[in-house]
Amino acid sequence: MTLKAVVDTQLDGDVSRVRGYGTRFVGVVFPGETLRIRMWRTEGRVQATVTAVERDDAPVLADTVVEHV
Repeated sequence: MTLKAVVDTQLDGDVSRVRGYGTRFVGVVFPGETLRIRMWRTEGRVQATVTAVERDDAPVLADTVVEHV
């Protein structure tokens, strides 16, 4: 879901622009939870963090990087 959100919002929905994806799991997600994805762009990459809204933004994913063209 995180990669889809990055592609849809930062890469104009063009999945062919993705060159690499990496992330680190730092927490659990329970069914029905809302996830908050914060992302920012730098040269050739988008970085992101993902948190669980209902648990006071408990971290779920960290060190997420999407490399793109």
